[in-house]
Amino acid sequence: MLSSLQYETTFKAAQIGIAHVALDGSWIDVNDYLSHLIGYTKEELLSLTFQDITHPDDLQKDMAYVKQLIDGKRETYGMEKRYIHKNGNIIWIYLSVYLLRKSNEEPLYFISTIQDISQIKMLMFELDERKTELENIIKFAPNPIILHDEDGLILMLNEVWSEITGYSLKETPTLQIWAEKIVGASQKSLLKSINNLHTPEAQIQEGEYTMHTKEGKMVTWIISSAPLGKLHNNKHLMIVSAMDVTELQSHEKLMLSQSRQAAMGDMIGMIAHQWRQPLTVISMVANNLKAHLELEELIPTPELEKLTTVLSEQTQYLSHTIDDFRNFFRPDKRKENVSLCEIYDKLKTIVDKTLENNQITLSFSKDCTMKILTFPNELVQVLINLINNSKDAIKEQNIQNGKINIQTAHEGTSLTITVQDNGGGIEASVIEQLGEPYITTKKTNGTGLGLYMSKIIIEKHLDGRLQWKNCDEGSCFSIILPYEIDTK
Repeated sequence: MLSSLQYETTFKAAQIGIAHVALDGSWIDVNDYLSHLIGYTKEELLSLTFQDITHPDDLQKDMAYVKQLIDGKRETYGMEKRYIHKNGNIIWIYLSVYLLRKSNEEPLYFISTIQDISQIKMLMFELDERKTELENIIKFAPNPIILHDEDGLILMLNEVWSEITGYSLKETPTLQIWAEKIVGASQKSLLKSINNLHTPEAQIQEGEYTMHTKEGKMVTWIISSAPLGKLHNNKHLMIVSAMDVTELQSHEKLMLSQSRQAAMGDMIGMIAHQWRQPLTVISMVANNLKAHLELEELIPTPELEKLTTVLSEQTQYLSHTIDDFRNFFRPDKRKENVSLCEIYDKLKTIVDKTLENNQITLSFSKDCTMKILTFPNELVQVLINLINNSKDAIKEQNIQNGKINIQTAHEGTSLTITVQDNGGGIEASVIEQLGEPYITTKKTNGTGLGLYMSKIIIEKHLDGRLQWKNCDEGSCFSIILPYEIDTK
């Protein structure tokens, strides 16, 4: 009697659907959870069959499993499927079925457990959408980009890459083939640099290489490579971005465009840093779910809630970062009245992971609530250039506990934003010429365009000035802007 009472209590109170189903598919008994899940009263449900509420696209597979149970070819089965709610909505569930038999092995009825996995499925669909968005950002980016895995298989190359080189993905399916056809003599050093990304301490790899197009032309690219994280198949994914510097000219419009492309290369590396951890977490969650489903195990409710929360958090994070990067590449049409806090928040979102991976601390001094009338993305681009220069100086000097501080000062009609670092300062031999085209402080991979174009943006687009000097243990770069607000 006690056992019967315990069973009845479990049947009614369980936080998953439980049902007894006749061999023809009609419901013998269902618990309250199942009734609530699909919107029918118990009486309404008992007048239907499971075939009536199963999505037509899932019914054939479900019925095939049922036949295997009845024929004794299986003892149980589990599957993802869709129920149709009374109101017409789709409910994703994980179904586990066991066939109860009489002592003579004659089939009696099915015992089914039904777990609602709609939230997980919706999150996975959203994740796929965000992945598609990221792919589109890469596909239509203004500079050449490819994605490849740790085995050297090229998964994607964007339109600009194909246009410049003349090669399609079909013609260069692997890094080895790509290097042989396009890179030529320097292929070994490039492949070695890319392969270094497989190590746990991998950082962004950069270098200048001569490339050969399908038509026999030679182009010069500055190539940046970065680890992006793991895919669901547990393979590491790498991203390679290039900046074409073949025809660098002093023409201001062309150089501004090339500066934007260079910023795009930096941003691709930053995307890699931003996405690496979330992709790893999502891959782990997906593998856990896959293991449960392959073993036809019921996922315990607490674990399901935990996995759902993790997926939700990581998916939202990916969504926010995609929005941030997409907004950065959207040209500013008109000046906006924005607070410096908004500028700094956008800046932190983009550069935080890169600095964190290089053990560099970014801090902000003074109040940032004041609003200015400016082109936000162009100001962010200049700040990113200055922060990247500081980061590179700190790395070149092997500075431990690297620090970058952004200070804000307001006096009269001027606003000054100063980027200060502890990277050892600017060499006296270049400090006077700094800001001119092709003058760089970097020992390697410096084009001298980043600071020059930052100066152009500040002076010609933001009506301000860019100044620099050595201070304390490093350098100070100051952006001086007119302090104006939109009074309309």
